[in-house]
Amino acid sequence: GSTLTGIEFNINDFVDALPIMAVVGCFAQGTTTITGAEIARHKECDRLTAITAELTKMGAKVEEHVDRLVIQQSTLTGAIIDSHHDHRIIMATAVAALKAEGITTIKDTDWVSKSYPTFDQDLAKLGGNIERKT
Repeated sequence: GSTLTGIEFNINDFVDALPIMAVVGCFAQGTTTITGAEIARHKECDRLTAITAELTKMGAKVEEHVDRLVIQQSTLTGAIIDSHHDHRIIMATAVAALKAEGITTIKDTDWVSKSYPTFDQDLAKLGGNIERKT
């Protein structure tokens, strides 16, 4: 029901939320600016570059800077997503895919079990589906 509105905020104290907050920014009216994010470059992957690349594949308008992301409201479409071997990139792009038009395929999703072993089941409750290919 409620309308999301873009804001500027410093994510330094909860930098692990950067990927999902970038997704939220795609659905917020106006501009969302996530600052204080340079430390995210030193996680399982460079999360600033990874989430920018993958959301851009989905049609998002994301600008990557050294220590921040600037995101415009965007209409997302399905895409083939690289997990970057990062559980948070997998989870964030899976949530983005729930609202995207078309099918999204995320490669190498086994990494999600690092922090959320039941993610597949919980995503299914929201209408998503992760198919593991062996």
